[in-house]
Amino acid sequence: MRNVGNIAIRTAPENSGGCFKLGEWIWFGATDGVNDYREFCHEFKTGSQTGDLVITADSMYQVWLNGAILGHGPAKSAEGMRSVDTYTLADLRTSGINRLDIVVLAIGSSTMTYCLGEPGLRFEVNDGDDVIAASGKSTRGRIDRRRNSYTVRRWFMPCLEDFDPGATPDEWQAVELVERSFELYPRRVPLPSRDTRRPTRILLSEYVTVPNFSISFHHKHYFVPPEQRTRANHLNAPGIIVTDIESPIEQTVQFTPTLGSVRWFFNGQLVFDGSGWGQWDPATGAAACDDIVPVGDGLARPVLEAQTAIRLQAGTNRLIGLHTADHFSEISLAGFAEAPITFTNPFGAGAFQVIPVDENPAANDLKSLDWDAMRERMPDMDARHSMLNGNAQDLVIGARPLDKLPPDVSTDPIALPATVGDEVLRVVVDLGVAHVAWIAFDVEAGDGGELILSFFEGTDKGPPLRLQWTYGCNNALTCQVVGGSQSFESFLPYGVRYIGIHYRGRGGATIRNLRSINANCGSRMQGALDSSDELLNQIYGICAQTTISSVDDTYTDCPTYEQTNWNCDNRTTFIGDVFACANTAVARNTIEVVAEDPGYPGLVRSQYPSAWDSLIPLWSFHWIMFCHDYYWYTGDLEFLRRMFPRIKAGIADAISRIGDDGLMAFRDVWHMVEWTTGRDDDHDINGAEQAGLVGALRAAEKCAVCLEDDIAETWKKARLDLVEALNRTLWDGTRGYYADSMHADGTLSPISSECTNAMMTLYGVAPQDISKAFAENIGQHDSTLLRTTSPFGIYYMLEVFDRLGMVEEIFAIIRHRWGDMVRAGDGTTWEMFAEFGGVMGFPTRSRCHPFASYVNKFLIKYLLGVEPVAPGFARCRIEPNPPAGINRCEGKVPTPHGLISVSWHGD
Repeated sequence: MRNVGNIAIRTAPENSGGCFKLGEWIWFGATDGVNDYREFCHEFKTGSQTGDLVITADSMYQVWLNGAILGHGPAKSAEGMRSVDTYTLADLRTSGINRLDIVVLAIGSSTMTYCLGEPGLRFEVNDGDDVIAASGKSTRGRIDRRRNSYTVRRWFMPCLEDFDPGATPDEWQAVELVERSFELYPRRVPLPSRDTRRPTRILLSEYVTVPNFSISFHHKHYFVPPEQRTRANHLNAPGIIVTDIESPIEQTVQFTPTLGSVRWFFNGQLVFDGSGWGQWDPATGAAACDDIVPVGDGLARPVLEAQTAIRLQAGTNRLIGLHTADHFSEISLAGFAEAPITFTNPFGAGAFQVIPVDENPAANDLKSLDWDAMRERMPDMDARHSMLNGNAQDLVIGARPLDKLPPDVSTDPIALPATVGDEVLRVVVDLGVAHVAWIAFDVEAGDGGELILSFFEGTDKGPPLRLQWTYGCNNALTCQVVGGSQSFESFLPYGVRYIGIHYRGRGGATIRNLRSINANCGSRMQGALDSSDELLNQIYGICAQTTISSVDDTYTDCPTYEQTNWNCDNRTTFIGDVFACANTAVARNTIEVVAEDPGYPGLVRSQYPSAWDSLIPLWSFHWIMFCHDYYWYTGDLEFLRRMFPRIKAGIADAISRIGDDGLMAFRDVWHMVEWTTGRDDDHDINGAEQAGLVGALRAAEKCAVCLEDDIAETWKKARLDLVEALNRTLWDGTRGYYADSMHADGTLSPISSECTNAMMTLYGVAPQDISKAFAENIGQHDSTLLRTTSPFGIYYMLEVFDRLGMVEEIFAIIRHRWGDMVRAGDGTTWEMFAEFGGVMGFPTRSRCHPFASYVNKFLIKYLLGVEPVAPGFARCRIEPNPPAGINRCEGKVPTPHGLISVSWHGD
């Protein structure tokens, strides 16, 4: 021990990463809760006005100093590790008491961005070497009664927020000192910018009525073994779910769209066919969005006519559901009833009974099920898993417009009059562009009320105007309004461009200072492009904005639906970002957190941090190529050296899967390549994956040469052997193209796709003498080839065209496909192309998908003429080669050595 000031300081304990001197891990109450919020407070005195707050938590925290919010954290981290944040404090009170208030969420289950750990909080306030406050026995804690723990998940993310500032708080109590084994390390990226956006316009004001019944049920617990209950894997489980609807009268109940892969039956007739990927279609009752992600569960669902409404008798009415496969933890039911109804479990606690079965019964057999014979299959149900009004998103999506003139509303303040009966006032505001942010506002009310805020990215201007709610993601929060004034900032960040504000209350309410607070960590626009083609300038702009909008402490695939660190998306996002913001700290952290995954010691998993045990081989190969890209654009050899052991392990894993035929075989993985319908990828030997391994081997070779590692020659031989095998086995001379896969019986797939054959060309499988013809045929959409229909697949095509100098072909595609995105007015790039990937009548699911920002590479290379020819832009080429019609261009490119500015004008 040593003395600092008046406090005895111990040497930093093992695994603290040197981050803490005195702060202890603390917690309050139970440690096994789900969506469990805790409040902590710590008071201290100091003679200094400045200091540093060092803090981390499991799972997430929100912190205030003397009533002013400081921020949220920590950054994402690998299993067994936690990042530690540092805040500079400039307004400490030198007289009187300073107070830290901290809310910590124990998620209680892994997600697609969080690896489950034991809940805890650790902090200290330092003034130089002096510790002036530290978490420990003088900290107080309590359960946060303001936050409802029983809500549904937002899909891959934590549960919906349901906040009641008027809840009666518990008394503060002593906390418990706890042992936690996390390896701690200082935060690797800047703290969130907390830049604000405010509404630019009122898009819509209308009165609606929302569903008058809404119930959700946590079903995952009963369909998976205990070790899977806290993981994020698919539910491929047949089963019966039964509930009895008690009705006081004979009445009609109309269901409204909800989530959950359950086919619901009433009196033997299908009511609606729920989906595990999006709300069912209200027009037909059929499952929607099932084509977004191929589940491959083998649980076929025959097409039946749905009715979406049922006629209840007075008394008990049985509703039977057949569960198939989905990726949600909860299912929901919502709709409109003429009189109050109650859902009850006829065989136990709560509102629903699950009965796992080996095979779902046929629809015709549902009316004659022997319930007594199935009792031994019925698990005991936890009443807490049945949640009334646990999903605010259901109320938003199921709302019906009313024929009542709405009030005129301004952007600030937003005056919300009192509502009458079942009416709800809906006001939609536009923040200008999609991004990831916390939501904050001040509200004044004379009486109690309720706000539901739902966040979404897109609209169809119509007429009529249609709102593209986040089908497949419960992207909403609830905040109760109490009399007087209150301020609110969400605990969780949301993907948002538009906010649908829904208010009902006995008295009016006024919202002031509504704003989003950006969660982006350090992305600032540095590059610029201004050419004589305004459309191309706008395409550069939306690509740059998308890389900004989709960043938190790593790259993410989208700010709204998943916020997930997917490896293929990350690589192409970096390619777009490096020419706009060059946020190398985020890029480096994105790579490194994946490398720290203890669960996949060979090839990295498709996304991380995550508890979805998902391996997409092609995504794993892109991680290896991403490592080389990062070195190429930054020149950071030491970082490459640190990542090289994981590159070696991944290559060794892949090579170990090469069989006697010379091809790599992967079983029981997700053979994802791109979204095009009709692909034939779900086979152990997948052509695109073989090509991806060739690309990864080449990237790994380059890394080994840079690091002077002799393994480069071994990898070169493996690459050439694989190329030979592919030309011997997957080449179909009759078609004149490579087959997309080889089936288990040794026959070639009947499908040859543009995407797979572009990859064979890009990564050097196709002989050089046919590459140009290949590329031209792909560009002309040879009818022999399955067409590429998404930015994922077009990436490989554009890279091939770039390799072969096909400038006009590159820009024809960019102007067409990315021009559509500009013309839509979203200000960001899309996940899908409109004519191929429409969802629920809209052109794409995610309207902010940074994968597609990679085209900035081509805009900079050909319009501005800038291209590195040595790692880290140590040397670069400036040689504009624009398509026809461009007669001027100027702009800037960020590099590790500063900005490169270029301006040229044609004759």
